[in-house]
Amino acid sequence: MPSGVPSSLPRRGVLALGAASLLVLSRPRAALARPSLEAALAAFTGGAPVHDGRVRLDIPPLVENGNAVGVTVSVDSPMAASDHVTRIALFNEKNPQAEVAVFHLGPRAGQARVATRIRLATSQTVLAVAQMSDGTFWASRASVIVTLAACIEDLT
Repeated sequence: MPSGVPSSLPRRGVLALGAASLLVLSRPRAALARPSLEAALAAFTGGAPVHDGRVRLDIPPLVENGNAVGVTVSVDSPMAASDHVTRIALFNEKNPQAEVAVFHLGPRAGQARVATRIRLATSQTVLAVAQMSDGTFWASRASVIVTLAACIEDLT
């Protein structure tokens, strides 16, 4: 037996360990890839068409620090029992996860407006989508330039 291998580990154990590590290292890249913005949007809408309008996305066009970017989404809706916003979702183009947040609303919310802070990995497009009680989807996009990035994760 070679001097670098402990005598308590039999040859079959070494081969099994090598095969297991080869299996772990050769994971499919598809499992590691983040979903695209379009795929995340399609999952949220169930493939339904998304219309422009009714949604206002307020986010600074230039942010110094991507660690805490203020976002406000408001939707033109009377918030009545027959016509209201049921969900508002935020998506991004280049973060490790495409879906940032989903807010559930009802007619008793009073206003179709949500505000939060998000992290942005780099300069990218942010998308806000609202689902109405009639099943339609409305959206607004904004481009954001980030000078100091956050959420850095190597996905290659």
